[in-house]
Amino acid sequence: MIFFLVISFLFMSSAFALGVVEELDSRFVVRDTVFDFSPMSCADGGVRLVPENVFYVDDTDLPYRVYRVALPDSMMPSVAVRDLKTKKMTTLWCQGDSIPAIQVKVAKPILRDGLWMTDISVPMIINKSSFNTIREQFEIQVQFKTSKVKGYNPGKRALAKVLNSKSASKWGVSRNQNVLRRAAVSELSNVEWIARFSIGDRSVDNLSEDGLYAVPYVSIRNALFAAGLQDKMSGVSVSKWRLYGASADTLQEEITSTSDILPAQLFQIPIEIRDHNGVDPTPNGIFDDGDTLVFVGYGSSFWKKSSINHEAPYYFSTSPYSFFQYFQLGWTDQGSVKRLENLNEPSYSNPKDINWKRYVRVEKEDILRDTYFGKDLFWEAATGKEWFWFWHSFNDTLKLSSSDIYSPSTSNLKAFKEGGNGVVSFSFLPHRSASISSVGENLSQSTDQLYSDSTYEYRMSRINFTASVNGSLLPDRDTLLPGGNFVYTVSNLKANGNEFALTMLPNYGFFDRFEGYSVAYDWNTGVDSVEWFLPGHVSGVIRIPVSEASLRVLKFRNGEPLGLLRVQNGYAIDSLSLSEDVRYLVYRNNQYKSGLQIEAIPERMKGILTRIENISSKTEYLIITSEKFQVPGLELAEFRSGEEALKSIPTTIVLTEDIYKVYSGGSLSPIAIRNYIAYARSVCPNLKYVLLGGSGHYDYRRINSNLPEIIIPPFEREDKTSDDFFAVLDSGETIMYGDYDIDLVVGRLPVSSVSAFHSYNEKAKDHEQIGLFDNGPWRNKLILAADDTLNGTTPDATGHVSAQERLSKTLDSIAKEKKTRLDYAKIYLLDYAPDALNQKPEAATDLINSINQGALFTIYFGHGSISDWAGEGLMKPSYIDRLSNQGRYTIISSFSCTVGRFDKGDEMSLSESFIAAPKKGAIASIGATRETFASYNENFARALFSNSIFKENQFFGDAYWDAKGRHKMSYSRQRYNNERYALLGEPVLSIPSSNLRVKLDQQLDTIQALDKIELSGTVSEMSSGKIYINVREGAYTKRLYDKANWLNVSFPGRPIYSETVNVKQGQFNTGFITPKKMAFGDTNAQVFAWAYSENNPYVGTVLMDQIVVSGVSSYADSINDQLPPEISIQTCLASSSHSNIADGDRIRLESPGCLQITIEDSTAIDFREEADEGISFEVTNISPPFHPWPYLEQTSKKVVARMNFAASAYSPGVYEFKVQAFDILGNRAQKSVFVEITETLQKGLADVFNAPNPMGKKGTTFYFKDLAVDRSAVISIYIYNQNGRLVQVLKNAKSGETFWDGRDFYGRLLANGLYHYIVKSDVPKTEMSKKQMFSVKQKLVISR
Repeated sequence: MIFFLVISFLFMSSAFALGVVEELDSRFVVRDTVFDFSPMSCADGGVRLVPENVFYVDDTDLPYRVYRVALPDSMMPSVAVRDLKTKKMTTLWCQGDSIPAIQVKVAKPILRDGLWMTDISVPMIINKSSFNTIREQFEIQVQFKTSKVKGYNPGKRALAKVLNSKSASKWGVSRNQNVLRRAAVSELSNVEWIARFSIGDRSVDNLSEDGLYAVPYVSIRNALFAAGLQDKMSGVSVSKWRLYGASADTLQEEITSTSDILPAQLFQIPIEIRDHNGVDPTPNGIFDDGDTLVFVGYGSSFWKKSSINHEAPYYFSTSPYSFFQYFQLGWTDQGSVKRLENLNEPSYSNPKDINWKRYVRVEKEDILRDTYFGKDLFWEAATGKEWFWFWHSFNDTLKLSSSDIYSPSTSNLKAFKEGGNGVVSFSFLPHRSASISSVGENLSQSTDQLYSDSTYEYRMSRINFTASVNGSLLPDRDTLLPGGNFVYTVSNLKANGNEFALTMLPNYGFFDRFEGYSVAYDWNTGVDSVEWFLPGHVSGVIRIPVSEASLRVLKFRNGEPLGLLRVQNGYAIDSLSLSEDVRYLVYRNNQYKSGLQIEAIPERMKGILTRIENISSKTEYLIITSEKFQVPGLELAEFRSGEEALKSIPTTIVLTEDIYKVYSGGSLSPIAIRNYIAYARSVCPNLKYVLLGGSGHYDYRRINSNLPEIIIPPFEREDKTSDDFFAVLDSGETIMYGDYDIDLVVGRLPVSSVSAFHSYNEKAKDHEQIGLFDNGPWRNKLILAADDTLNGTTPDATGHVSAQERLSKTLDSIAKEKKTRLDYAKIYLLDYAPDALNQKPEAATDLINSINQGALFTIYFGHGSISDWAGEGLMKPSYIDRLSNQGRYTIISSFSCTVGRFDKGDEMSLSESFIAAPKKGAIASIGATRETFASYNENFARALFSNSIFKENQFFGDAYWDAKGRHKMSYSRQRYNNERYALLGEPVLSIPSSNLRVKLDQQLDTIQALDKIELSGTVSEMSSGKIYINVREGAYTKRLYDKANWLNVSFPGRPIYSETVNVKQGQFNTGFITPKKMAFGDTNAQVFAWAYSENNPYVGTVLMDQIVVSGVSSYADSINDQLPPEISIQTCLASSSHSNIADGDRIRLESPGCLQITIEDSTAIDFREEADEGISFEVTNISPPFHPWPYLEQTSKKVVARMNFAASAYSPGVYEFKVQAFDILGNRAQKSVFVEITETLQKGLADVFNAPNPMGKKGTTFYFKDLAVDRSAVISIYIYNQNGRLVQVLKNAKSGETFWDGRDFYGRLLANGLYHYIVKSDVPKTEMSKKQMFSVKQKLVISR
C-alpha cells in the first residue's frame, strides 16, 4: 500500500455548513467550508493537506473540491471564488508533489440527462509559495450568460447531479424520449417466447458447429413438458413461428451510438418448417407432431473482417463471455416469417471470378494470468477475461517448436491449391499497464500505469519474436491486423506436413501472452459438409463456385443471414459493396449438425417487466436478476415500491435472460446488461439506482467447470472488476481510461440461491419495514476498527489508526456544526496484546460484541484479504456464527485490499459472508475487489461517511455516488482506486434523517455525584415513540504506541446514565440518580437524546455539552441503600418453564444457547463501563468481562439483557457464566451459573407419507411427524416431475391437513406418472438453538 505519516499538528477550521446563498435564473452562489485538512507528512519533507470531499484533477497532488452546476444553455458561465476565511500553512508543502498552476477550472459545458451542466473545480490552495495559503470557507459565484430560459423538468436524476436543482428544474432540454421508445419497438415486442436453442462447444479454434440444424417438434415439446409448459406451443400455425438470433460478434465495451442501447438487436433467422402432419406427409398448417424446424446456425466464434485492405483481411474472433450462440424461438401474429429459401434478387451480368482463401485457426485458452499487482513468485490467475496459450517472461527466450503448436488443421491443409499464395498470422494479446517493477527473482518489468490507454499499434510494437513456416524464417512483419495479429505473406505452404514454429525473444520489460496462429491459403473450393466463403475486400458482381447440386449458399450481411442465393450452372452470383461485410455459408442440404440444446423459456410472473423496452418512465429503482430468482426478486421489488418500506420508491424488475435475448441473442453478456441500463436511463428521467441481483465471477465461460453458475456477470478488464462499468452510460465513455462520469448508482446483491435471496429480503424488512424496523440509537453508532503496525510479521508503517482518527475528527467537526454527536466504539489492534500465535482474540471478541450491540457502520482501515481483517485475526468468516444482531444489521465498510472481492468464484469474500448470514451480519458492504492504496482509501472513506451521515433525506447509494464523484473525471490514481470499490447490497438503504426536533426543558451546566436529575422535553412531529437519553463524561485521551511514535487517541467518555423513555403525545420525562464515581473536574460532559419510532422514518437528536462534573450533591444524604442489585437468570425461550436459576446451579441448553438476565435495584443501577463498575458478563477462561450494552430493556432501576452461546465459540461442554452488577452507591452483586451446552436437534421429521398413493382425481393428503417440538418449524412440500423439474410447492404444510389436487404452479393438471416430493422442515433459530433444516424424500404416483 501507499501510505503517508501523520504529523503532530492539525488545522482547526470554523464550522460553516455547505449551503446555497443565492439561486436566481441569472446567478448562483454557494458557500462551502473545509472542516478538516488532515495534514500528512512526506518522505522528502514538508506536508500535504487532504481535506474531506476532495478530488485530484488531472492526477496531480493538488486537492480540489468539484461542484457540478446546471446551466440554462450551452454557454460557458463566468465563475469567481470569494474567500471568506483562509489560513497560512506553517509548514512547507511536500517538495516532491506535482502542483500545477493554481486556478479555478471551469469545464466545457456538457449535456447530461437533458440538462446543460459544467464542473467547477476549486483548488484548496489559494497561492503557491513557500508557505501556501489555504481555503477554509469560501463562496463560488456563478454568473450565467443567459438569464431567462424556459424548458422542461429534466427529472430527478439530473437534478440530483447539480447543486442548483431549483433553477435546473425549469432548464431541461427536450430529449425526445418517445423517439427512442419508438425506435425500440419492433416485432419482438409481440412475440410469445417459447424456447431457446444453444449451439457451440468448448473448442474455440474451429467453426465446426456452423451449419444446418433440424429440430423435431417433439424435442421442443419434451423440453417444454419438463418445465410444465407443453401447452404453450399447441395448435400454432406454421406461418406464425419465428426464430431470432444475433451477430456472432461480441458487443462493444464502449457505447458508440444510440442504436447500441436499443433493446432490439435481434434479427430473424431464415427457417423452414417441414410440415409432415405426423406420419401423413400432407401438411396441416400446424407445427405439431412429426414436423421439423430447419435452420442454419452458427457459433460464437467467427472470422472478423478488418478494414485494412489486405490479401487476407479476416482475423479470428471468439466471444470471451460464452462458448455458445443462442437462438430464440417464438410465435407472433405480426410481421412475416423469413424463410430459408432463395432471395428475390435481380439478375446480374458480367460476373467475375475471384481468388478464394480458406482460413484455419489454432488456438488454446489454457492460461489466465495477470501481473498488475503481481507479487514475488506469485501470479494472479482469477481476473480479467484474456485467456491465452503460452506465457513468456520478457528476460527469457521461449522456443515453441512445431510439435508444441501442432494442429492437424494446419499441418494438412484441406483442398490446398498448389502454387497458390498463403498468409500466416501469429496472435498476441497487447502489452498492458503495469504498476510494479519487481515481480520475481531477477525480473523487473516496465512500470506504466497508463500503458493500456496507448494506441493499439504502440502496445503491440514491443512484442519481439521470430517465426518460421516449413523451416523458412519469416521476414519482418508485413501487416498488423486487429486482434493482436502479426501477418506474413508466405509462398511455401503445402498440402500436407506443414510445420509452424515460434521463438519469443526478450523485450522491453513486458510479459508476452501468445494466443495462437491462423493460416489462410488459396484452395480448391470443394465442400464436404460446410464451408465459409469469405470474399475479402472485393466489390462488384462475383461468382461463388458451387460444384454440386446438393449444396446451398446462404448469404450473410453484417452478421445477419438473409437467405439463399440461386445456384445455376455450378455458380451462385451476387453483387458486393466495399461498405458491407458479406460472406457465404455453403452447406450440403439435408446433412445436419448435432449438439443443439433446447431450453424452455419459463413463464414470467405477474409484476416482472417482460417487454423490457416498455419500462415505466416513473422508474427510480431498477432491479435486474435472473429467471431463477423471479420470486424473491419480485418480492423485493414489491417491498421497495410498497407502503411498508421506510421510503417507497417506484421500482421495476427485469430478468437477465430477457436482456440477453434482445441484445446478444441469449448469450451471457455484461455489456448487454450495461446497454439496457443505458436505454432505461435514456427513457426514465428519474432512474437513479440499479441493483444487480445475483452473484458472478470472472470465469464467464466456466473454463474451470468447478466454479458455480454465474447469475449476474461482473465486468472484468485486465486486473480488476468494477461495477462502475454498469453506471458509465454515455456514448464514447467507459471505465479505467479516458474521461467519464458516473450516471447513476449500482449495487450488487451477491446471492447465488433462491433461499439466500429470500434471506436477504427478510433482513431488508427487518432493517426498514414500517412497524418492524428498529430505528434506535444503534443507528447513531460507528464501530472504528484499525490494524496495528505489523502486516503479519513484517513491520508496517501505514498509519491505520491515524486514518481512523482523521475520519472521526472530520465527522465530529461536522456533527458539532449540526449540534449533534456520533457514538463510537473504537477497536484498534494497537490497544491489544498478542497471544503466543501473534493473534489478538480479545480484539475480535470486542468487535463481535460491538456488532451484536448494533452499529450503523462498521469501518475498518488496515491490511486485509478476501477472507480476513488483519493478520492478527480481527475478523474472519468463521466468526459470523458468533453474531446475534438481528434487526440491527450493520453496513460493513472495509478500506483494505480485496475484502469485497465477490468475483473469485471458488471463495466467498468476507463482505459477502456478512451479507449472506441469515438474520445477522450486514445489510450491505463497501469493500475493495482488488488491491488498493491506503491514502486514496482514506479519501474515499471520508467522503463516503461525511455525505452518508449528514446529508438528510437520501439513500446510502447517494453518498456512495458522491464519494465516487458525480462529475466528469479524467484518469487519476484516485479514480483508479475508487473503481475497485463495490457496493454489495442495495443502493436504496435508508440512512437516518434528523427531521424531528427535540427540545429539552432543562439546561444543565453542572452534574454532581449522587444527585437526582429530572429531564423532560418534547419531540415535534412524533406523537408516540421512544427517546434514548444518554449522559456521559467528556472524551478522554489514551496514548497508543505504533513502534514509531506515540499517538494520542480520543475515546468516548464513560457513561453516567442512559435510559430509553416512552414519548407520549410528543412529550417525555424521566428522572435518575447519578453514580457515586464520576470524573470530577470534567468540563465537557454531555447529555444526548435520540428520538425514534418504529412507525416513523425520521429521528430527532439534541445535544447539551460543556457540562461540568463537580462535587457531591446534598441529595446524597437522603439515600440509604446498602443492598446490592438483584440478579435473575433464566433461559431465553418465551415458552420456557424454567424459573430463576439459583447461584451455582447448572442449566442445560441446546447449542446455540441463550440466557436472559434481569437486574433490578431499588435506587439506581450503575451503567458505567469501567472495570469493577457497571454491569459485566464473563465466561470463565473463554470470554473476559464485558459490558453487554445495548439492553433489551433499560430504566434507571431495571435492565434486561441476553447472553448468547454461539455454536462456533461454545462447543458442547460445561461453562461457568458470571454476572456482576453495581448500583450507583457501589453496592456489588455477583451471580454464577454453570451452563451445559448440548448438541443440536438431530432429526426433525419422521413418518412421512401421503394418502391415497397412487392418487386419483380426488387428490391426496400429506402426513408427517414434526420432531422439532416448540421450535415453530415451517414445513414445505416440494413436488418434482420425473425429470427433476419443480412443479409445485405447498407452503406452511400441516400433517393431515395439507391437500394437493395434482395441479402445477399455473393451475394445470399434471400428467399421469411418477413424481417425487420432498418434505422440508425449516427450524428457525432461537436464542438457544441455531437454524436447522431437515428433509425427507418420498415417491408419489398420479393415476387418474
